[in-house]
Amino acid sequence: MKKYIFLFLILCFSLSFCTSAQNKILKRISTSDELTPYSSGYIDSKGDTIIPIGKYVYCFTENFDKIAIVILRNSKNYVAINRKENVLFEVLSMDNGPDYVQEGLLRIRKNDKTGYANMDGKIVIQPLYDLALPFKNESAIVAIGGRYVQSGEYQNLEGGKWGLID
Repeated sequence: MKKYIFLFLILCFSLSFCTSAQNKILKRISTSDELTPYSSGYIDSKGDTIIPIGKYVYCFTENFDKIAIVILRNSKNYVAINRKENVLFEVLSMDNGPDYVQEGLLRIRKNDKTGYANMDGKIVIQPLYDLALPFKNESAIVAIGGRYVQSGEYQNLEGGKWGLID
């Protein structure tokens, strides 16, 4: 009988951690009124405002666990912030929005170079590359050097040294 009580207590203790973790994830809220068009912020599981609507131009991350991607006021760049609202890094702009998370990584920019960060907010590959494609099947195509050539509304990188990273 003591064994069952002990197992029951362990189960209850474990579930309390799961519930606690879920309560820490913030949910994005949005508005579209005249004062703050298409603005957003974050609330906790109780509905309390944690990051008020309008503090950032826009919040892109639906569920804010460890990092969120936002646009700062007086900026046009996408940045990742942590829960203390410290800017961690600039996120690569892609298709009129921030880069997509692929295989747990997103591309970041620093000094016109591209690298990779994870959703814990850690830079896992420093920004060294002039071009870096998203990870696919645990590897990514990267390039150093070369020059960008306009091709319609897009630019292509020609020349340089190309490689595969994993």
